Amino acid sequence: MEKHPDEIAMAYPASKEAVVIWTQYAAVALGPKGIRANAILPGPTATPMTADFEAMLGKEFWDAFPVPRGRPATPR
Repeated sequence: MEKHPDEIAMAYPASKEAVVIWTQYAAVALGPKGIRANAILPGPTATPMTADFEAMLGKEFWDAFPVPRGRPATPR
């Protein structure tokens, strides 16, 4: 990770976008069968790795994510 910070910085938003697009396709494919497809996409989740990501990517990057509830999500 330390050798490729630019690639790592784009991995998180790219993976979230992939979930969004997959969910849209799944909703269209499954909707006619009466199956609803939803995705919950919280911002970053505070875990023991948070400090490592913040140190590598910068506090500004981490702080750029919206925090609707006024605090980051937690695994719990």
